[in-house]
Amino acid sequence: MDYIICMEKSIDYIEENIMSKISLKEVADVVGFSEYHFHRIFKAVTGDCLKEYIRKRRLTQASLDLLYTDTRIIDIAIKYQFGSQEAFTRAFKKIYHKTPAKYRNNKRNLTYYHRYKIDCKKIKYLEERIKVEYHSVIEKGLKVVGIEYVGKYNKTNFDKMLTNFVNIKGIIKNGINSDTIIGICHYNVYDFDPDTNEIHFIFCIEVEDFEAIPEGMITKIIPRRDYLAFIHKGSRDKIFEVDEYIYGRFLPKSNHELLEGGDLMMFNYKDNNETKFYVPIKPL
Repeated sequence: MDYIICMEKSIDYIEENIMSKISLKEVADVVGFSEYHFHRIFKAVTGDCLKEYIRKRRLTQASLDLLYTDTRIIDIAIKYQFGSQEAFTRAFKKIYHKTPAKYRNNKRNLTYYHRYKIDCKKIKYLEERIKVEYHSVIEKGLKVVGIEYVGKYNKTNFDKMLTNFVNIKGIIKNGINSDTIIGICHYNVYDFDPDTNEIHFIFCIEVEDFEAIPEGMITKIIPRRDYLAFIHKGSRDKIFEVDEYIYGRFLPKSNHELLEGGDLMMFNYKDNNETKFYVPIKPL
């Protein structure tokens, strides 16, 4: 399976149907992927979730219509699936910092977002720079206790969440090797909102049982299933590049298909030189 060709095919489909309603299932079906699998690969390759990518492309095409046609603003809004002129104006102003009417009157082309082109050089660069290796699978279910955080997934928030959890994890009873932190990253691809870019992230530790759970914490059982495991040798400052490598480079070259569910990372928080990543997959 050539993922690069599949991604280019999906982008072609979006361009050809940019003025029509486009669903995640519809685009995933075009390239023969599950919705969850397609969403993760598409975001890793382009940097945007599908909904965000489509919205950026529609706003860019709409900006050209504003400058080079006499089409009414309400008709442009409907043409690009914004539903109303008010919704279009809000979205347009958020990107171009002026209303569609003012943008048209200024007569300046501020093209925002071109059709995405697959950057093979970038993919190759990531592969050469990030030292990860195929490892193994998790062989048993894990009982974990921790805290669920909801917010934007970026380095600043990641560090804040981790520091908060490390400072309070001592109140968890029956911990197994409590220096080993488990992070579970999950978001619902159907509800993902490009305006907030929020995900659900759980920091937790493995426990022997679910007795005496501290107030405000949650329990979860990580199922025994097949995972691809990667070991990153280096600072956790680079973990976001590792995620891009796994989904943007390794998986496109493999025959593995993703299972919907949380990705895992495991590390000793006192050691900043190694992080393990686990991605749930369907058995070959």
